[in-house]
Amino acid sequence: MSAGVRLAGRIIEGRLEMGQSQRGLAEICNMDFSTISRIESAERVPSALHLCKLLNAFVSGGLTLDTETWTTIVREATGCTVVFRPDGHVGVQAHAGLPEGPITPDAAKWLMNNKAALRAYSSYAVSGLPNPRNVRTRRDLCEAMEQMWRRSGYRSAREMEHALDKYARRFRKDSDKWVPNLGRTTLNTMLRGVQREDDPVFPKKLDNFKAFMIACGHHHILEPWVAAWHRAAKAPTEADRSAEVATTSS
Repeated sequence: MSAGVRLAGRIIEGRLEMGQSQRGLAEICNMDFSTISRIESAERVPSALHLCKLLNAFVSGGLTLDTETWTTIVREATGCTVVFRPDGHVGVQAHAGLPEGPITPDAAKWLMNNKAALRAYSSYAVSGLPNPRNVRTRRDLCEAMEQMWRRSGYRSAREMEHALDKYARRFRKDSDKWVPNLGRTTLNTMLRGVQREDDPVFPKKLDNFKAFMIACGHHHILEPWVAAWHRAAKAPTEADRSAEVATTSS
């Protein structure tokens, strides 16, 4: 049994011990129901942010977590570190270096075929970043954008604007090359939007999303994230799903 499957099983056990359904746990954690479902079926490796929400929900629900077991299984399955704090809260940190353990065959193949990504691999943990293939909804993408910004070292809007200017200077003489153009005010608005827990704001313009990624220093892995943006943009919104449920119920 893989570490990912064992982690999924532990999360299911915790949810059942709390007496919650997947939808109930999703509401407590302020996560999308589909995200909980994919994590529990081991289709999705939970990010540090998702793990933090889940573990704190378990603690708030009265569960006593075995610190050694959770620390080990989270590290083996995701490469993240669980921190049990004296105040009772649980923190989850993504590694800043190479992920521990073997790289998956898919990840290895992609890295070998993408030299730029391979060079970037040593500068941040691939395992600590969200996987673009796991993005299905607009909320998924917003959560991923927040994690990307955190992995950039919490860059300010000024620092992000400077990074965009530096990137754009390389291609301004090339008329065929798309050049990002996003100001500090817009970057600040996007940051506040994706960090809203109740209703995160999806970037409707692809160019703005690409510029945000570049501003966070992730231009080497831009292509799979553009595909993730298109996938999320076509997905029904939470309002659409609520309206569909209401119509079905009536």
